[in-house]
Amino acid sequence: MSGHQIGIVLLILLGSTPAQAAPDLLQSTARRDRQAVIQALAAGADANTIDNSGRSALHIAADSGDTEIVELLLGAGANVNAAEFDGDTPLIGAAIRGHGSVVARLLEAGADPSVESSRGMTAADHARRKGHAALAMKIDRAARDRPSPPTITGLPPSPGLPQEILEMKRKTYRPGYGRRVAAVIGINDYREWPRLGGAVSDAKRTAAALRQLGFDTVFELYDRDATRSGILDLLSQTLPEAVGEEDLALIFFAGHGDTETLPNGEKRGYIIPADGSTDRVFATAISMNELRDVARRVPAKHMYYVMDSCYSGLLLTRGLGLQPSTPGYVDKVTSRRAVQIIAAGMEGEEAIEREGRGLFTTAFLDALSGKADANHDGFVTAGEIGVYVAPEVTSMSSARQTPQFGALEGEGEVVFAVR
Repeated sequence: MSGHQIGIVLLILLGSTPAQAAPDLLQSTARRDRQAVIQALAAGADANTIDNSGRSALHIAADSGDTEIVELLLGAGANVNAAEFDGDTPLIGAAIRGHGSVVARLLEAGADPSVESSRGMTAADHARRKGHAALAMKIDRAARDRPSPPTITGLPPSPGLPQEILEMKRKTYRPGYGRRVAAVIGINDYREWPRLGGAVSDAKRTAAALRQLGFDTVFELYDRDATRSGILDLLSQTLPEAVGEEDLALIFFAGHGDTETLPNGEKRGYIIPADGSTDRVFATAISMNELRDVARRVPAKHMYYVMDSCYSGLLLTRGLGLQPSTPGYVDKVTSRRAVQIIAAGMEGEEAIEREGRGLFTTAFLDALSGKADANHDGFVTAGEIGVYVAPEVTSMSSARQTPQFGALEGEGEVVFAVR
């Protein structure tokens, strides 16, 4: 049994409740006790609980420069732009103290660099005042590059989302799903990239698990059939034709991933198709931006990308703000638009296999089997999957592989029934 699972069992035996776990989360974050933070979140602690000064656990972690705990809290739905009573956001706190890696992660998660504290200063202003000139320049650049939010009458501005997505957010849906449809892709046999051992078997295991969960249709694409054109045809033509507006669409990919660093420092992630070139990635691979465009072609209310490959450049937001203990939680989160993702690791990390099976896919399938159902309500959400999978894979890989997860769009939550 893993440390994460042991923590959950102990909390259950001790009768810990979300109310009890909430202060423990703040205390554990202050102690920089990563395992205790995991245990508190698994027990149902609200990632947005605040102390008497209005500081959340994310404020505390950002102030201390603990990137790992920042990542856990974001994954559990912590509000990246929460302001404590003096108006400081986690970004401002990290900037004051010169924690560059935390600043980068908060910006990637959607932190707004234009927010001013009660002193009338932005995060960049505070960093500059404290002598962190390079960090201030980085924040200034992020503020300049941040897209202007489109505005639709009756909706609050939503930074970076095009109008068609805002229109989708306006729409309300029936609870639950009409149909559940998956596209499963696995590649071992590459033309130029190194051959993989377990990607196809991992994809086939996933396809079988989804059918056992009652998915109505599971499309499969393997090896040399999974070319760039083959993958895009499946995702942008076949999948949209099989999915309706009340449905769940899941995309699973197992294969190579890569990250490109653009001249402006931006990271762009790619999945590598079977015919992808090792020296012409931009021209022959499929970028995460292209995969996000798929979400605009597929009419499903919920989309879930499960990517057993490693790259950076994901711009994620986190969390709806509801806890699984909220009455009618499943109906509420399945009545709102959601596009969510979980990926095997970050730039420079290898998607590790053990005995022919990927650590990430193994943990993901364990989560779907019910191991991620920390509150034992018979449902597993994408957020619960992330909170389970990330520490499991990090532990099994001796911290050589750290999954990423979060929301790309929307305010809902992907849900799987595991009764």
